[in-house]
Amino acid sequence: MFDLTAVDLLGAFTRELELCKVTSEDVSVLNDTVAQDLLKSADLVVDLTREGFIHAPVQQEILAAGTRIIFVCDAPDVLIRNLPGPGDKDRVQRGVDLLSRSSTMRVLAEGDILLPFKEFVREPVTLQVVGGHIEKVVDGRLIAD
Repeated sequence: MFDLTAVDLLGAFTRELELCKVTSEDVSVLNDTVAQDLLKSADLVVDLTREGFIHAPVQQEILAAGTRIIFVCDAPDVLIRNLPGPGDKDRVQRGVDLLSRSSTMRVLAEGDILLPFKEFVREPVTLQVVGGHIEKVVDGRLIAD
């Protein structure tokens, strides 16, 4: 169903589980222990269902097993528009190479806008990253638009 070429390039082991919607609640993934065990054994589940596992008790069981879940709620036409283009891999690889040679990265600067918050950055935001995890955030002062 999906092109997993990029995942294959990373040497990842992939499985695709497609659950068909049926009218009986007895056949739901919420009651299908085989499907649940498969999801719990995964490193990452990309949930493309309309409702997702977000409110289902099984979500907590899957997360407790160490599986990460990303819920994608965009409509199929949006997902199709966002598929990678032919030059994306090279552009991303150049970014990876640049980051591997860098010790400082500047993303937001004075005057940039943080769209989810509809606010502008007044001062730079500094993230201290150690071992791939954000350890400290020194916030830039934000002002409302």
